[in-house]
Amino acid sequence: MSRIREQLLDGISSENFLDIATSLFQGDWENRTEVAKEVAALHNEGIVDALAEFLNLKNGSKNHRFFITRHIFEDAFPYLEAPVVDVMKCVKHLTKEAGQDMTAGVLISPFIDFCTKNFSRPQEALELAIEDHDQWKDFISPAIIAGARISLKDYVNHAIELSQNQSEDISSSAVLAMGRIDYSDDLETVTNVVKALMTVVNSSKNDQIFASVLKTAFAMYKNDRSKKPEIIEILSITLNNPGDATLHSASEILFFEKTDLPDFVIDLLLPAFEHVNPEYRGTLDNLDYGLEYLLKGLRGNQAIILIESLLLKHGREFPLTAFDSLSSEIVKNHNGILSWTITRWLKSDEITLGRSSIELIQENIGKKSELSADLTQLDKLNVGLNLRLAKRACGWFFYKPVYAVSYMMSLIELSSEDEVRKISDIIFNPLLISYPGSVKSYLSNLPENTPEKNKGVSKDLLKRLEEYHDGLRSAQAIKELEPSIAHREAYARKINKEMSASYKEAQKGYFLSHLFGKQSVLLYGNSSIYYIQHGPKGEATRHETPLQSINASIEFPSLEHLDPHSLELMLLDFKLEGYRG
Repeated sequence: MSRIREQLLDGISSENFLDIATSLFQGDWENRTEVAKEVAALHNEGIVDALAEFLNLKNGSKNHRFFITRHIFEDAFPYLEAPVVDVMKCVKHLTKEAGQDMTAGVLISPFIDFCTKNFSRPQEALELAIEDHDQWKDFISPAIIAGARISLKDYVNHAIELSQNQSEDISSSAVLAMGRIDYSDDLETVTNVVKALMTVVNSSKNDQIFASVLKTAFAMYKNDRSKKPEIIEILSITLNNPGDATLHSASEILFFEKTDLPDFVIDLLLPAFEHVNPEYRGTLDNLDYGLEYLLKGLRGNQAIILIESLLLKHGREFPLTAFDSLSSEIVKNHNGILSWTITRWLKSDEITLGRSSIELIQENIGKKSELSADLTQLDKLNVGLNLRLAKRACGWFFYKPVYAVSYMMSLIELSSEDEVRKISDIIFNPLLISYPGSVKSYLSNLPENTPEKNKGVSKDLLKRLEEYHDGLRSAQAIKELEPSIAHREAYARKINKEMSASYKEAQKGYFLSHLFGKQSVLLYGNSSIYYIQHGPKGEATRHETPLQSINASIEFPSLEHLDPHSLELMLLDFKLEGYRG
């Protein structure tokens, strides 16, 4: 008798069978298949009812090994001898217990393998599922797929017949199964399936059925590329005013099949996504990853235009953060897509796109520090366009000053002398005098290949800044403008009091304070000392940690101090420059 079998028998005697099996399975990972085989053997010999044991398995906070134990059942599947209905009960129970876990449906594939071991099992499972589809509808597709491995034509015909069933559950499951069957080189059967799909889309308007049709139609195209005209017609009908389920299937195709999607499918999918519901996060995630892939290719503009339509349709209900992966790729500036996007959005007469342009930058801060206009979108005949773009860039990007200034400077090359003067004035006030650090540094370090026109503007701006600061320095000698010592001390006390209150308030929500309850305050010195308790008698070892300086700086716009209300009004005016309504 093997060691594994002996320990499993001990588990049966102590009514601790699954715990022992899980420990063996987890502890001897290389030989876990042997554990599963022994579990199946003991069940087949009638020594233990393994299915009953797994039916009692629960997933909860006290059972941290649920998924490991379920893995035993998964591996034991091919070796089990049991009534189909009992196996279906067990699969359904374990799938339900897994909840929303991504591996919840992993038992379906082993169930298909189980059914293919005996020619009668697929038929029995299918009959049970159709007879009581409210309870067993999830087994319709697996039963058809398993049966098709035994007799392809018979079970495909079953599926075609069931696709016309009055029950939406049965019909959609049958359609879905047809897309997951291995047809090998049987193109005649593929043709029959395509005809059946055409019949379904012409006789039904059900969203769930259309969702299944969408996946199966694409699978049929991959089986037989000559069916392109029929597939285009089927997809066109399916994606005409699509429902939520259909759009989710479309998003899965875009995401999972993105490397193998023909152009005609992409052209059909993208317009359909304009109907996507912003509340369906799973669909949006798939769409986000799929569009990210398109952005890296030659279809980036189409991805941006789709996002535009969603932003304009839903407004604040559709934040750009829903597409964080796509946004990140845009800011990486693949093929100049960032410049193209920002210029397009700032040119638009829709204020939503102007707001979205700064959201795009803010969500990906640190990945890029400069910005340029897409000059291909600028029209010299459109008088005032460059100035309007400069004002909007200043209004929306004011608190990201290098973005704003670099964008505005890129407009100068194609601007008239009058526009250059006005753009230069905007760069100086409010940007340069508000940010004499970062903006001055940018203007002082323009690349060598910068056009002479831009270099001249930069030189003039730096000269104006110096004159501005000379004027400020000359005012320092005016005693009437200098606060008294008493006023300065009062202001310092006020700031110190506000900072202390802010620190105490922040400590209330600081999650580490719940982990480390004891806090230490350093009054002076250049190191901290602490003791680590160890050993059976609680010996303590002294440790010393040298203190290190940590520096952080934020450039705060000076006009926020000098004239905050005028600044706010100016930026609002710039943001609204030229917008209709």
